[in-house]
Amino acid sequence: MTTAQNTTGNTLIGQLRELVTAETRLAIATREAHWNVKGPAFYSLHEMFGAQYTTLDGFIDEIAERVRQLGYYVSGSPLMGASEITSNADELLTELSIKHEKTVTLLRKAIQEAQNRQDEGTADLLTGIMEQHDKMKWMINASITDKEAALINIQH
Repeated sequence: MTTAQNTTGNTLIGQLRELVTAETRLAIATREAHWNVKGPAFYSLHEMFGAQYTTLDGFIDEIAERVRQLGYYVSGSPLMGASEITSNADELLTELSIKHEKTVTLLRKAIQEAQNRQDEGTADLLTGIMEQHDKMKWMINASITDKEAALINIQH
C-alpha cells in the first residue's frame, strides 16, 4: 500500500469517485440544455451553457486526476439515467440549479473528509471547484424568469 493510500483512505476516494459521476451527469445535462433551449433568451442561455459545460469538463478531469495522484483508479463511464428532454428555458435552468446544489453538497462532504485527513491539496482543489459551482448556480438562478412554475414542472 502506498503512502497516499495509507493517509487518504477509502471514504475520501469513494466521495471523489462519486463527484466524478455527479460532475459527468451535470456536464451532460448542461450540454442537453445548450442544445435544446428555446425562447427569447436563447442566445445568452446557449452561450452560458456552452461555457459552463466546458468548465465542468475541466472539473471532471481535475477530480479524476486527483484520484489517480492519490494512488487509486476512477471510471470514466458512470451509468447515466434516462432523462426527458425539454426546451423550456425555465425548466432547464431549474433542473441544472438543482443538480448544481446536489453536486455542491457532495463537494462539501468530500472537502470535510479531506480536511479531516489533513489532505489540504484535495480540500483546496475541491473548494475551488465548489466556488465555481456556486457562481454557475447563481448565474442560472438569475436567469430563471418564473421560478415557481419551473420548479413545479421539474417536480412532476
